[in-house]
Amino acid sequence: NGSAATTLTYATEMTNPLPSGVGIAMIDATYDVSMTYLLLGTDKKVYAMGCGSAGILGQNSLSNITTWANVKGRDGVGILQNVEYLSAQNSTDGYTSASVILNNGSPLSWGSSGANNMIGLGNGNTLVPGLPNGTETEFVYVIENGGHVTPMLNDKGEIGNVGHNVAGAFGDGS
Repeated sequence: NGSAATTLTYATEMTNPLPSGVGIAMIDATYDVSMTYLLLGTDKKVYAMGCGSAGILGQNSLSNITTWANVKGRDGVGILQNVEYLSAQNSTDGYTSASVILNNGSPLSWGSSGANNMIGLGNGNTLVPGLPNGTETEFVYVIENGGHVTPMLNDKGEIGNVGHNVAGAFGDGS
């Protein structure tokens, strides 16, 4: 609502912050220095607000924002549209990252790589959504951002992983 972040110890009802007529299809959140919130609207667009750590707000910036903004489109062009699924890393503090699946099955990811290629876009932070390396021809059904690894399930039933293969997290014997 444009105000500074506040910590409350009780549930607080909020009004739908999206444009008139747009409902909320999915909600996700991630945490580093402070909270970041991501909403997938029924208009198939992603909205973000909060801490800009590692570029998680998808604004081509590390700045925090206190009002809802559309996540930028692939490689920072336009706004992110035609989104069917949203996932944000919420299993550990830090490593704020998010991924979506578009209606054509393409995954896009942005945010922290954890210096371990966690989102398939190299070892630096990615400030706007990008296509993870090796997924150019994949139709992805599910993607889940994790603290060390981001697994994906494609239309052939194959599971692929990008990230830090700590203690065999990929499950492929490596």
